[in-house]
Amino acid sequence: VRKGPAGNGSRECFASDNLPEKRVKYMPDPIRIYFETSWGLASIDMTDEGVVRVRLPDPEDQNAPTPLGDLSAEQADIIAEIRSYFDGQPAEFDFVRLDLSRLSGRERAIYGRLRAIPRGELITYGDLAKEAGFPGEAQAIGTAMGKNPWPLIVPCHRVVGSDGKLTGFSAPGGLKTKRRMLALENAKLPSDTRDLFG
Repeated sequence: VRKGPAGNGSRECFASDNLPEKRVKYMPDPIRIYFETSWGLASIDMTDEGVVRVRLPDPEDQNAPTPLGDLSAEQADIIAEIRSYFDGQPAEFDFVRLDLSRLSGRERAIYGRLRAIPRGELITYGDLAKEAGFPGEAQAIGTAMGKNPWPLIVPCHRVVGSDGKLTGFSAPGGLKTKRRMLALENAKLPSDTRDLFG
């Protein structure tokens, strides 16, 4: 598993914009950790505040895994649960700390509600909008799903259209990956997902 910087450096400086010592706070620089799963190479980005991003397994990713000895106990636990999930075993993500510093209040509400959707269950965009406190804003839910930095931990693959059909999924493999994940969870799949690998 290889750790590497995943963004710009973290520092605090004074901006010279003719304003008296305007202080600018830069976001901390995440560490990226690559690790193998039975579905391919995945990665997580972490700061001291928690997980910033999850990248689902990609069998075409050629990055080298991070040495296990470089991981903290928290990082090792998160990776173990992700591996268990893709092995088809029970996996628990409630303990995972998420770095929410880059989110709007709306996004926090949407992702918070979505995180509570249990394994194997589905929710429509409209119902998620209503339950998150934004009734009638299914389109906003779709936007949030496309931006979701934590697929699997915040399970956007469990969100379906109003007719029960699967819609876009931006992770590696697209809808094929979404179908496979729902099949892995023994979810009650819509009829258009029967051919999982077609």
